[in-house]
Order: sequence, then structure tokens, then C-alpha cells
Amino acid sequence: MEVAGPKICGGCGAAGATLRCPCKSAMYCKRECQKLSWPVHKQGCTVLLVKKLEQGREQLGRDDPTIAFQAHQLGVLFRDQNRLEESEKWLAESLRIAVDVFGECHENVAAALDAVGAVYEMQSKFDKALEIYRRSLTVSQQLEGDGSEEVAGAITNIATCLNNKGMYDEAMAKYEEAHAVLRRLLGDDHEKVAMVLSGMANTLDAQNKVSEAMAMREKVLDIERRKHGSSERLAGSLLNLSISYRQQGMYDEALAKLEEGIGIVRRIHPERHSSEGKFLQNIGIVYRLQGKLDEALRVYKRALPIYRKTFGPESSDVGSVLGNIANVLREQGQLDEAMSRYKESLAILRGVFGSEHVDVALGLFQMAVCSVKAGDQDAAIAYVREADSIYKKRGVSHGPAQQAAKLLAMLDGDCSHHH
Repeated sequence: MEVAGPKICGGCGAAGATLRCPCKSAMYCKRECQKLSWPVHKQGCTVLLVKKLEQGREQLGRDDPTIAFQAHQLGVLFRDQNRLEESEKWLAESLRIAVDVFGECHENVAAALDAVGAVYEMQSKFDKALEIYRRSLTVSQQLEGDGSEEVAGAITNIATCLNNKGMYDEAMAKYEEAHAVLRRLLGDDHEKVAMVLSGMANTLDAQNKVSEAMAMREKVLDIERRKHGSSERLAGSLLNLSISYRQQGMYDEALAKLEEGIGIVRRIHPERHSSEGKFLQNIGIVYRLQGKLDEALRVYKRALPIYRKTFGPESSDVGSVLGNIANVLREQGQLDEAMSRYKESLAILRGVFGSEHVDVALGLFQMAVCSVKAGDQDAAIAYVREADSIYKKRGVSHGPAQQAAKLLAMLDGDCSHHH
């Protein structure tokens, strides 16, 4: 997959660089700049590091611990470039060697498991990620006992994955377990405690406990500002709090946090990065809610190519922003175009999550609303019936689930009148 590389020269900082290193992560405006930058760039040049690893395999054999370390380093570099399939390949190789050399019960194996789990999760392979995280938890429990930071970290990974899979009660129970361990070990004001609180806020959000989530996120932002200043973590906290403000109808406050956050992300990543896509998408959502539909569409259309390049064309983020674009088109009355975007979005979300996920149900509900607007009642009933049945299976009854049930009752009522 091609990575969105910076067009800024990695040597002198000039714009419009055209020479690209074969590793795809750096560009230069001329050969001299490339030469000058090489001592620094070679530390992270994946092409060079793959060559080194292959040479090491020939000299030391496939299963040497040095090869495991190099494979891990490569996996992390590819992950940071959002090249996730390549990352998964090298991290899995590092894990294989670690188990072979150290046996299952070793701290290096726990670290390798966490790295593999995270890349599965980034690709929405949640069942595989959970299996790996549970293995890591078992290793940490055997090495450290139940009340350690390592065990709390492993439990947090499981909680986040359960949340992303839509299993909110199970996720909350795991977060609470991790939170209790970390508070006992580190006190209330530690960044690891903040990370768990942030996860809990996401789950509260998903359960529609919006004001509880907002209070928790304000606490997290406060900890991050004191501990980190202008960092990726602070940008993440700003993004999360903006979502809470938006849900409470506090649109100006939400935009202020999003503008601060996107500024931080652009400073840290001068190239196009997936984090920038997330901020753009959320700015678009606020614009749409303010009725600024043209601005919303413009911002979503800037997020879409960033997601396609960084996460891949079939990722859940691409599916989600296509759904956002469809919503705006629907509100602008461009119903045919909206419907084709909804269908594109739904196909991606089904591919990532399977057919019984709440995001799939939301897509179906939105398609039903669009069909009603287009006067196609039969299609609307089919879409909303499927959405309603997913929500019921998942035990979700608030927000869009409630709206879907209402729409179904209304359409069924209309049908019975006509007969």
C-alpha cells in the first residue's frame, strides 16, 4: 500500500520535494539533501532494515533473538507508517521467535503479544486481537501476580478491544478491574490512570451515559495538560472531549478543542496522518450539526483520502466517513448520490465487523431514512427492519436504536392503513 509521504524535503524543509526514498517514508528535493539526511534516516529506513534482517538470518539463523528484535523494530516502524499488513507480518515473526527462544512465560513474549494484538485491533480483527491479549494477560499473571501494572495494562487492552467490538458491559467491567489496580499502585493523578478513565468514557458514551463520559474526559484532559504539554496524547484527549461537548450540543466548545488538537497533530506529523483524518471527520460532524452542510462535505472529503491511504480502502474509518458524506448529501436532497455512498459504506462495514454490529445497524437505519425521503417505502421497511433486529440482538435500545424502532412502527402502521 502506498503511504501518504510528506512533500516537504526531509533535508532542508523546502516544499515540493520529488525524490522519494524507496522506503516511501521520506522525500527530498535533491540528492545532496538525501545524502545529508542519511545518517538519521537510515535508523528508520524500512528498506535498509529489511536488508539487514535478511543478512542477519543468513549469518545467525532464522531463530536468533537478534532477528526477533529486528523484526519487532520493523513491525513497529511499519505500524507507525500505517502500513499494517507489513507490520503484522514482522510482529508475528518476532513473536514466533520469542516463544521459540524464551518459552511462553517470558516478559519479551508478553511485549510481543501486545504488539501483535494492537495491530490486529488497528485492522478491526477484534477476535484475533482478544485471543492474543488474553494470552498476554495469562503470561503477565504468571510472571507478576494479579496486582501489577503489567496485568492492569493487559486487562486494559482486553477492555478496549471489547469496547471496539461493541461488548460494552464486558468492557466496563474490565476497565473497572484495571482502574482499581492502577489507583492502588499509582494514585489518582497518573497518566496510566488517565488512559483507563479515557477508555471508560468511550464505553459510557457508547452506552449513552453522555454527561458521565464528559466529566471523566475533562478529568483526563486536566491530567494530560499537566503531564504532557503539547503531545499526541493531549491531542487525543482534546478529540475525545470535543465529542462529549458535541453530544451535549456545545458546538463552539467542541470546535475550539478540535482546532487546538488538529494544530498539535499537524505539528507532530507534517505529512498526512490518520490522526488528522479523525480531527477533520469530527470537525465535519460539528459543521453538519450546525447546518453548515457545504463546509461539512468539504471537510469529510479531505478526511476520506487520508483514511484510504493510511488505513486502506476497506477499513472501518473509510466506511464511517463515507456514511458521514452520505448523511450530508441526504440532507442536501441529493438522494441517489447519498444512497450509493451509503451502500459503499455499508459494504465496507459489513466486511470489517460482520453483519450484526451496531455500526452496520446505524448504516441500515440511515439508508431507511434516505429511502423514506425518496418515497421508496418498501426499501425503507426492509432496511429499518434489519437495523431493528440487530439492535434487539445486541440489547441496544437508546439513540439510533430507539429512532429505528419508532420508524419501523410508523412504517408498519402506514402499511396496515394502506392494506
